[in-house]
Amino acid sequence: MGNRTRQTSLLHFPGNWMKLAFSSLIFLACFLPGPGFSHDFVDNENYGPGFLHIRSQAPAYSFRMTMPHLLPGAIPPGAAYVFGSTLSNVWVNDDDIVMDYEMMDSSLALTYGVDNRLGFALIYDQREYFGGVLDGLIQGIHDLFGIGQSGRTDVPLGRTYFERIGFTTEDLAALDNKAVSLLVQYVFIFGEGGRPTVGVSGGVRYGLEAPTGGDVQHPVDYNISLGVAKRLAQNWYSCLHVGATRFEQEQVLGLEFETDVLSWMLALAWELNDRYTLLMQWFNNQGVIKDFGQFGNPSNELDLGVKIHTKGGGMWEFAIIENVINYDNGPDLGLHLAYVHGL
Repeated sequence: MGNRTRQTSLLHFPGNWMKLAFSSLIFLACFLPGPGFSHDFVDNENYGPGFLHIRSQAPAYSFRMTMPHLLPGAIPPGAAYVFGSTLSNVWVNDDDIVMDYEMMDSSLALTYGVDNRLGFALIYDQREYFGGVLDGLIQGIHDLFGIGQSGRTDVPLGRTYFERIGFTTEDLAALDNKAVSLLVQYVFIFGEGGRPTVGVSGGVRYGLEAPTGGDVQHPVDYNISLGVAKRLAQNWYSCLHVGATRFEQEQVLGLEFETDVLSWMLALAWELNDRYTLLMQWFNNQGVIKDFGQFGNPSNELDLGVKIHTKGGGMWEFAIIENVINYDNGPDLGLHLAYVHGL
């Protein structure tokens, strides 16, 4: 895997800093004036039809779920629910580590927007691990485009397997994890007259079930982020999201993880008409596994999807997920499905 160099976190704040930032955001969101603080609006012209509800599916992040990206305008006034599921294939075949499995992320979120400025989200999420349902499809795609298999054809289809020097297991149910999260968002700049919409968000995630063999049974993670949304043209929208997360869990299956992690996402949406929107999202997450080659480098993931408005007022979203740049620390292939509807 090449020379291993220790990846030093770009964040060096103490753990209490993240907790203070999240608490301050809650305070400001609840006590800053609402419509009188700035000119209010009915529709977020910069957010448009919205973006994809997907978390990182990179192999290094398969051991710890990332916090959701909450873009300004993602929580409209009133109550709504979001159900989503993402299936992704993980394949890493190196001398020091072998990862061959699939994981299914499922989440149910209830959101409530007090107004166009302040919103809250309560999210239940879980991740399960099993054999490769997508193995045959991925091998066929690689054959079709003349891409090397990197050892995929040398092992049985549907295998569930993890190997690291001195440790091997085919029972990845031990990695299953569940959690609840509370997120809050405050939009402090409304984009009018060509200006972008800017919002800040924060969240706390409590682990109901953590991977067996980890150093914390009920990890508590904190996140704070800044999002910017801008309408580029009549039917074109863009978003940039930058976040910092403090993870409590630092060890899983003998691997040592960074505590403080930076991430960013760049998204572009093209609204074809009132019903269909095409989307592209680029995720970049800081490398998290210490002293372990490619897993200490950032992961880059590309999401290509579509949103479809239904006659009943809901919205479906479909997407495919691919690894780019760092192929060892990226999902081999992922499929995403979600549904959003107001209550």
